[in-house]
Amino acid sequence: MQIQRDVLIHRIRGASMREALLRAQAEFGDDAVVIQEEQAPGGGVTLSVARRAAPTAPGGVLDAALNPARQATAPVQDATRVPLVREVATRLRATGTSEALVQTLCAELRDWPDPGVHVMDRAAAALGRRFPAVKLGRLARGTRILAFVGLTGVGKTTTLVKLAARMLRAERRVELATLDSQRVGAVEQLRAWSQDLGVPLTVLRPGVRPHASTLEGAGVDAVLLDTTGNPLADVARLTELRRTFHGTRVEFGAWLVLPATASRAALELVTQAYRGLELAGAVVTKLDETREPAVALEHAHAHGLGLAFLSDGPDVALHLRRSGPEECADLFLRGRLS
Repeated sequence: MQIQRDVLIHRIRGASMREALLRAQAEFGDDAVVIQEEQAPGGGVTLSVARRAAPTAPGGVLDAALNPARQATAPVQDATRVPLVREVATRLRATGTSEALVQTLCAELRDWPDPGVHVMDRAAAALGRRFPAVKLGRLARGTRILAFVGLTGVGKTTTLVKLAARMLRAERRVELATLDSQRVGAVEQLRAWSQDLGVPLTVLRPGVRPHASTLEGAGVDAVLLDTTGNPLADVARLTELRRTFHGTRVEFGAWLVLPATASRAALELVTQAYRGLELAGAVVTKLDETREPAVALEHAHAHGLGLAFLSDGPDVALHLRRSGPEECADLFLRGRLS
């Protein structure tokens, strides 16, 4: 596709972000600039890459691609070489942000329409637009089931307990439930928490299908459902539960729990393992155990998973935060929640 007579936009596809970037570098060199990244249909990543097709004057190929009305008048430049945005680029790289997103963000900052806005405020606003708040409002009628899925050890149970405590402080009626009835100690751990919180616990054993009528009129605001950590089993059972509650006043949603300590490859694998579910969004845990929280946040954004909560420690009362634009900007630019 040609934009103006001097600029070409090329689309490069790879099985992963790294593969796509390497292909772009091999084909177009270090001066090419990533304009956009998107999840490719069927898996993988597609990058839109700009390169100069003919000699030009100052202005920049990226500038021409982002502003087609302007003449492309300069060679492709690394957006992070502009002194104004260099510090932002350094911070983003330190928190694990991919080079593609670093370049995209820094290009936005360089071409910001209001030059009077401080570069860090520009960065926070640009990041915040990518991570709007996800709200779980109270249903007018019926019950919401929140199922937390993810591999064993990512913090599903701890997140569930933290959210239960938060909802109880807001005077909402909460119950706990679990599919994890066979792993040693799993039920006992959750039963201890249910007793501590003063809420009921239901153990959904294999082959047991709950009746929607038991929840529709029970006056329960939310049932927080723990899962086994086995993707194959959890996807099958949660799909069955969704069918059970279809057409009732029970709203069902599955939330993927992503540990901030995981690599890009590991996050991709677990997300693909749960692709059979209609995921409502994600929760990011273990933020206190990494210096590169941007990896998990960027992954969620790339897969269209809105972030509902952020967990940054073991304290049930303190270490669960609603996700929002400011919180995500802090994690990208500071590496921690303020």
